[in-house]
Amino acid sequence: MSALFTPVYQSDGGALPLIRDTLVGPLSKLWPATWLQAAMVSGLVGAPLTRLGL
Repeated sequence: MSALFTPVYQSDGGALPLIRDTLVGPLSKLWPATWLQAAMVSGLVGAPLTRLGL
């Protein structure tokens, strides 16, 4: 997921910033995006810590 989203959030030219700024911001305020964002930030998507036994 990180490799997929890094260019979108660290890009300063082209279409990616335009898409990010015009679409992602407003869409991120709608359900289920709010739930998904919270789950991703808290590590609940994909069980990333399972391999560590945490």
